Order: sequence, then C-alpha cells, then structure tokens
Amino acid sequence: MVNNCINFIQNLLFQPSCLLCGNVTHTTRSICQACADNLPANDFHCRICSASFGIDNTNMSSGPVCPTSLTCPTCQKRPPSYSSSFVPYLYKDRMCDLVQQFKFHHNLTAGKALCQLFVDKLTSCKELPDVLIPVPLHPYRMRQRGFNQSGWLATEIAKSTGISVDHSAIRRRQNTEAQHRISRQKRMQNLRKAFSSTRPVDEKHIAIIDDVMTTGATAEAISKVIKQSSDTRIDIWAIARTPDKQSKP
Repeated sequence: MVNNCINFIQNLLFQPSCLLCGNVTHTTRSICQACADNLPANDFHCRICSASFGIDNTNMSSGPVCPTSLTCPTCQKRPPSYSSSFVPYLYKDRMCDLVQQFKFHHNLTAGKALCQLFVDKLTSCKELPDVLIPVPLHPYRMRQRGFNQSGWLATEIAKSTGISVDHSAIRRRQNTEAQHRISRQKRMQNLRKAFSSTRPVDEKHIAIIDDVMTTGATAEAISKVIKQSSDTRIDIWAIARTPDKQSKP
C-alpha cells in the first residue's frame, strides 16, 4: 500500500516531458503523441533499399497510393546482396534532432525513444528475423565515441521483440572515413574491405541494425561478407533513411 502511494506521488511529480516540445507526455514515453505523429515517415519508398520516392501523401486528393511494392532504378540495375529493408522514418527535421542527441551526445533517453518509435512501426513487418546483427564500430572509433549506437539499438529492440542479438558475428577491421562526408561511389570503395565475419551465420533470416541508412553502402558491404559463407536471408533495419537523393519508381 505504501509503495503504491509512493509510485503514485512519483508519477504525479515527475511526469516525463517530451524531448521535442517539452510538454508533459502523460505516459511513460519521452515523446508525446503529437510530436510522434509529426515525425517524417518514410511511407513511400523502394521495397528493397527503402530509398524515398519523394511522394507526399498529404497532397493526394484521391487517397493514398502506396508504391512500396516498387523498386528504385538503382536496385533494378544493381540488386543488392540483402533482400529488403525496414526503415520507417526519414532522416530530416526533428528526426535528425533525436538521432543526433542519441548518437553524438549520448542521450540514452533519446535512444530509448527512437527504439520505441521503431518497435511501434514493426507491427507492419510481416516476418521477423531470427537474429539481429548490429553494424560494428572499429575499436578506435569505439574508444572515441564511447559506445556503439547500432549495438545499443539492437539490444534495446531485442528487449521489446524477443529476437536475439549477435554482437560478434561481424567485425570492423578498418577504421574508414566517416561515411556521411563522402559520395556513394567513394563509400563503396571505402567499405570494400572494411568488414569481416568471425563465423558463418547459421540463422536462416537475419537483420542488420543501424541507426541511419544513407546510401546503403554499409549494409551492402556487410551483406556481401555474410553471403560469402552463408545462404541466409538478410534484411536491413534502421531508424531513418536519408532523403537527399530521392529515387523515382
């Protein structure tokens, strides 16, 4: 009885405020529903790499027409080693704020909010993988940053989904230049020998976890390494997709 009273008082006095607008969320979450609803959703995208088709659903007078069964020209011309991707948000506006708070300022409250948003969207995912494999950091970058954001996200997503996590199947053996600073072609060259596997992946279906998917170069590099020794289905899971270069179906 006493504990119940204490919990009630704590919830009353210390209600979480929204990370984005500052208002009380009235829930245990750190993003209010209004801000969550206004985050940029990646609704219309390539079915393989999740590249945005740049279609604004709000301007469709005849109702939404979802082209997510279509494939972008890049994936048609050069199909990637992975089968599909699940990236529910676009990396712009307030989503950038959340990711940067988490990734560069070690704001784990923002990280938990990102995981909650991602898991909420997973209800539309028809088939879940057997294991999650986070994108690894090179030891030097790990010491510099203090933690691997992809590994942290994978662990948190696993808590909500019950999917296991393998932090050691893939290692990063080269400390490559930061990917967001270079072109897609240079990214591919940059990552050509950046990763290696520590074992064959036995699971039939895996998902590679990252925070932001930009061109898919990292996802492709890791997928190629896995495919060298394993005939497994590979999906890419990320919180957000960079919309800078929109693809047309």
